[in-house]
Amino acid sequence: MSMLTSLLLIIISARILAGLAERYGQPAILGEMLAGILLGPTAFNIIDGSQALSGVADLAVFLIVFSAGLEMDLKEVARMLRGKGLLATIIGFAIPFAVGFLIGNILGFDILRTFFMGLCISITAIPVAIGILTNLNLLNTRLANLTLATAVVNDVLALLFLGVLIALPETKTWATVLSSVFFSSLKLCAFILSVYLTNLGFMIAQKKGLPIHKIPEQLVGLFGRDALFGITIAFVLTFGVFSEALGFHNIIGSFFGALLLRRDFFMAPRYMELQKNINSISTGFLSPVFFAYIGLQFNIFAIESVFMVVLIIFGSVVSKIFAGWLSGQIMGFTKSESWGLGIMLNGRGVMEIVIATIALEKKFIGQGLYTALVLMGLFTSVITPLLFKLIPGGSEKLSRASVNP
Repeated sequence: MSMLTSLLLIIISARILAGLAERYGQPAILGEMLAGILLGPTAFNIIDGSQALSGVADLAVFLIVFSAGLEMDLKEVARMLRGKGLLATIIGFAIPFAVGFLIGNILGFDILRTFFMGLCISITAIPVAIGILTNLNLLNTRLANLTLATAVVNDVLALLFLGVLIALPETKTWATVLSSVFFSSLKLCAFILSVYLTNLGFMIAQKKGLPIHKIPEQLVGLFGRDALFGITIAFVLTFGVFSEALGFHNIIGSFFGALLLRRDFFMAPRYMELQKNINSISTGFLSPVFFAYIGLQFNIFAIESVFMVVLIIFGSVVSKIFAGWLSGQIMGFTKSESWGLGIMLNGRGVMEIVIATIALEKKFIGQGLYTALVLMGLFTSVITPLLFKLIPGGSEKLSRASVNP
C-alpha cells in the first residue's frame, strides 16, 4: 500500500473515531490511537508502521511540540524547576526508575536489561502530555507547567543515561564508565548553556530598548508573509538538531527552542497568525497521524509472557501515578491537581518506544522484552486520557487553577 493511501485511511479513520470519542466525553486522541490499533496488526492489519509513516509521525511530533512551546512561558516552566519543583521532578523520575529496577530483578534480568527497564518506566512522552493538555484546555495552568517541566527533566535524565550506556565500550571498567558519564554530562551542560545564553541575549536586547518585536515585521516586509513561518520553524529546528547532535532526542531541543519564542517578540496579530498556521497543520493533519501511528505499533500477538507484560504495565502505572501525586503534594497542589499530575506523567508513548527501539538495535534487550515495553508505552498512553476524565471535578476544575502555585 502506498504512503498516500495509508495516510488517507489513517486520517479518515482517526477523524471519525476522534469525533466519536469526543461525542462520548473522551479526548480526541483516544479515538486517534484506536484508529491506529484497528488499522494495525492487532485488528485488520491493513497498514504497517513503515519508515515513510515514521517520518510523517516525526514531523507531527515536531509541530505538536512547537505549537505547545509557543503557548507556554519559559519563565513559568523554569520556575517550576526551582526549590521544591526540582525535588518534585527528581521524584517523578526516581520512584518509577526504582520500581523498574525492582521489576527487572523479579524477572531475573541481567543488570543491563534491568537498567533499561528502569529507564523506560521512568520516562514521560512530552508529545502525548501536550496533546492531552491541549485537548482539555489545560496548557496554561500550573499543572501543565509542572507536568512538562517534570517530563523534560525525566526525558533528559533518561536520555543522558542512555547516552552513557551506548557510549560504553565492550570492556567496561570504572575508568571507562566514569569517562562516559563525564562526557555525556558535558554535552548536557552545553545544551543547557546554549538555551540560557540565547534567552539571556534576548533579555539584554529588550532591556536596552531594542525593538525585537519589529524584527518579524521587517522579515515579512523583506521576504513576504509566509517567510515568518519558515524562519521560526528554522529557529526551533536549530535547537532540535543541536540537541540531537549531542545525543539527546530532538524533541527536547525543539521544545526549548519554541519556548524561547515569546509573545512579546511579535506583534499580537502576527503572533496569532503564526499560531493559527501551525495549529492548522498540526491539529488538522499531522497530530491525528502521530497518535494513530502510536496505535499502529501495538501488536497483541507478539506477547511472549503474559506475566511479564502485566507486571511491567502494573508497576509502570502505579509507580508513575504515585510519583506524580507525591510531587504535586510537595508543590502544594490540590488533590485533584496532584492526581492529574500523576496521571499525566503516566503516558510514555513515543519517547519510551524510542529508548526501547535503540536498546533492541544495540542488542541490549531481546524481542520479547521489547514487545512488552512497547505494549507498556502504548497502554499507558491510551489509558492516560481515560484516567484523567475520572479525576474529581474533571478538567473544568483543573482549568481554573492558577498558573502560580
